[in-house]
Amino acid sequence: MQDAYEWYEARVEGLGDELADSIEAGIRFITDFPLACPLIHKNIRRLLVTRFPYVILYFVEADTVVVIAIFHCKRDPKVWKRRLK
Repeated sequence: MQDAYEWYEARVEGLGDELADSIEAGIRFITDFPLACPLIHKNIRRLLVTRFPYVILYFVEADTVVVIAIFHCKRDPKVWKRRLK
């Protein structure tokens, strides 16, 4: 996330902060409504980040939300699937 923040901030001052705010809002949403997002692979759910081409990938285990990746939409999904092993 640091690299993404710096990339956006280098383009337009304040845009990195907007990315961070959008991701924080997404994490708050999945914390409040963990089952609201669609399942995309086995027990993995996906939330699209507002305004930016990122997704938050997570699963729910008992009463805990576990974020496995904050992932750029154009990356190969095999990358995050390897994190499940």
